Amino acid sequence: RTPQGTFPLDQAFGRAENPGTKMPYRKVDQQDWWDSNMKSPTYNTHVRQPQSPGGDSENLYNSGPVYDYAVNIAHNPQNIPGKASAMFLHVTDGNPTLGCISISREGMITLLKWLAPAHNPVLVTGLAG
Repeated sequence: RTPQGTFPLDQAFGRAENPGTKMPYRKVDQQDWWDSNMKSPTYNTHVRQPQSPGGDSENLYNSGPVYDYAVNIAHNPQNIPGKASAMFLHVTDGNPTLGCISISREGMITLLKWLAPAHNPVLVTGLAG
């Protein structure tokens, strides 16, 4: 599920070209993975290699149009195994996510154009009360 709290947005990536963000942005291909293997030394980080790091790692290109544009939600900056991995703000496909937050493609492009490290962007999540 989506973690609750205030989390930095630290890097962006996508299958599409950088839409104009000032955030660190990586255009991904089939050798880009988000390592979700709890036994890996690179757990909860982007890795570039031909094969999966194992475990529940995601191929950032083969996951499809939801990752045309995405931003990492830095919810586990110490990369502690078991504290979850691969939580992103990304393009919606109309279906629920497994903990990520998804918005429209147009909304992602607008957000990415606004985002900049100088803004110290954060995402605030929680329950409405």
